Amino acid sequence: MVKHIPTQKARGQRPAPARPGTGLRALALLLFLCPCWLGLAGCANFWDDVTGGNFDVKEMFVTPNPLLVLQSSTDGNKRARALRSLREPLQVGGTQKEQDLHVQILTAAATTDRLPLCRLAAIQALGKYKDHRAVNALKEAYLKPKPFSADINTIINQQALASLGQTKRPEARELLVLVAREPPSAQDSNEVEKQQRTDLRMTAVRALANFSHYEVTETLVKILKTEQDVALRDRAHESLEVVTGKKLPPDAKEWDQLLHPPTFAADAVAQDPGKKWNFLGWR
Repeated sequence: MVKHIPTQKARGQRPAPARPGTGLRALALLLFLCPCWLGLAGCANFWDDVTGGNFDVKEMFVTPNPLLVLQSSTDGNKRARALRSLREPLQVGGTQKEQDLHVQILTAAATTDRLPLCRLAAIQALGKYKDHRAVNALKEAYLKPKPFSADINTIINQQALASLGQTKRPEARELLVLVAREPPSAQDSNEVEKQQRTDLRMTAVRALANFSHYEVTETLVKILKTEQDVALRDRAHESLEVVTGKKLPPDAKEWDQLLHPPTFAADAVAQDPGKKWNFLGWR
């Protein structure tokens, strides 16, 4: 006969406590199974939700209508997330009326929002729009005076330049070339201001890698030839390789020879400066 062994409950003893770390392992399993790992942006938003002070479990699984959020919410994090999620309607089967509304909302946020986080989110979203008005909004976001600290203003301006490059529109290229060519200013009274200006030029030079145009290559070679800042020269060299598809050392003379081959007649080049770049496969 099998002797009955009383359980802890039957003996009047308390159940053994759960092992430490059980909750953490459950969370780790949830994170592993969460589909947000498929996309970096999704993971970033997920972690923002998990670690934020206003964490709502429902928002992990339900995406609110961004237009309703922007209309009713005063929470900066939620509004920034909604701005980033405003996809261009005409690219996803939307109407012209929806397109106009989205461009209007993003332009206002990128240029006038009182929160830097929301301005950055709107500027990031505009970089993905093909609408020519997005370029105008990004230019305004860069050029318009801002009420924030110098550091924050620089970050916003850097994002505006990066988004201009992302649009790949000719109108965007003009401002990027101007910023990349901008010489040191006498108004830069200290090293911090000089570094901020260099950071903006670095961002512009990186963004120029999106444009296959002779004005861009001329600008990058000039930086490679005359710039004293080593990091800026390195960035110009990297963008040159992307634009041209050529692999050459960071030597301005070699790049100059590639871009100005002696076989082209001077009068033909004078009539159409783009001919030699067309020959090399660029516009």
